[in-house]
Amino acid sequence: MWTNWRKANYNYLKEHLGKGDASKTLIDLGAGPQRFKDLTSKFNLISVDFYHQEGIDVVADITKGLPFNNDSADIILLSNVLEHIPNPEQLIKECWRVLRTSGFIVGVVPFLIKVHQEPHDFLRYTPFMLKRLLGEGCEVKSLGNPRDVYLTASSQYFKKVKKAKMAKFIHGLLTRILPETVPDDKFTEGYGFKVYKN
Repeated sequence: MWTNWRKANYNYLKEHLGKGDASKTLIDLGAGPQRFKDLTSKFNLISVDFYHQEGIDVVADITKGLPFNNDSADIILLSNVLEHIPNPEQLIKECWRVLRTSGFIVGVVPFLIKVHQEPHDFLRYTPFMLKRLLGEGCEVKSLGNPRDVYLTASSQYFKKVKKAKMAKFIHGLLTRILPETVPDDKFTEGYGFKVYKN
């Protein structure tokens, strides 16, 4: 079962990748288990990750450059990747090199979320940093709302309390009764971003 964060990721990427064009080359950097393969497989897909696993086409350390020619991709996907890159400026420079003119970079990053994939969790991004990193033409969208942040944080809290049955009951109750809230750029689980190469 997907979390609200994962669902928001999927919906954002579907909005920008939904009408796949088989003639377009999409490089999925940090592809991992490829949770959104139904969106990416419509393209000429090249999946890249640090480690060999099923479905990975290229094993590479993307912090040290990309093993692709200049102007060889139409789309570069960075789904929950940038927070794991200690030198994101270098990676983005490489993305621009590999991307064709009129191609785009699209991705999602967490903001208010737990430390994960230790010890390779380095950064959290605000819209301001995303625009600084990717350029002023970068479109940034909040993915989540205060309710999502609260439920994510409270689930972590209730996993740690001693009375597990009661905690599970309370968290389940909160999940059902807390009203939805509108998206909030400043109090969100993360952001989606998209930027074109001119």
